[in-house]
Amino acid sequence: STESLQAFLDGLGLVVDMEDPASEEIPRLSQLTQRTNQFNASLLRLGEAEVRLAGVEGGLHQMVRARDRFGDYGVVGQMRAHPQGGTLNVDLFMLSCRALGRGIEHRMLAAVGRHAQQLGLDDVAVHFRLGERNAPVRKFLEHAFDHVAAGDDFWFRMPAARAASIVFDTSGSECPEQSAVDAVPADSAKPAPPNEDLGSLYERIAHG
Repeated sequence: STESLQAFLDGLGLVVDMEDPASEEIPRLSQLTQRTNQFNASLLRLGEAEVRLAGVEGGLHQMVRARDRFGDYGVVGQMRAHPQGGTLNVDLFMLSCRALGRGIEHRMLAAVGRHAQQLGLDDVAVHFRLGERNAPVRKFLEHAFDHVAAGDDFWFRMPAARAASIVFDTSGSECPEQSAVDAVPADSAKPAPPNEDLGSLYERIAHG
């Protein structure tokens, strides 16, 4: 049920930190662009020199760390954006599969919206390119932006104020249950035992 899922998520004690990357984190962020497929909006594959955001006034590049009562997951995602006209254009928006389904992606989008507001920009746009495996990020963006991607190469756009107010709603149509299942590699996903409650199921899915 929605209530059981929300109770489980509340009990995780999830802490998400978004911060500018230090030099020693650049190799990990480059690696994320190479290995992240399911939740990688633009599918840009970047080397260490390419992933750095340097010399862009008003630019944003933050790495995402996450931890909960089960452990520290380290760097699980990143977003990168630069202003153009009245819009903050996001060309990197990605999150490791193991971190999906906990609302981290919503916090990332909200952070982008707040940055745009701080710069006095009107809109936020996220670049999406369709790949063989990135249906989860497309589903998230279509739900968050309330717009179906018109083509395989598409910019999702919304007002910065709306992006800044994005929150994770377990009762919404995004189906967080499926997001949590998608976070498990296919070869490790197992059907739940008949009498397993939802809390145990999500704990096993997230960390089993």
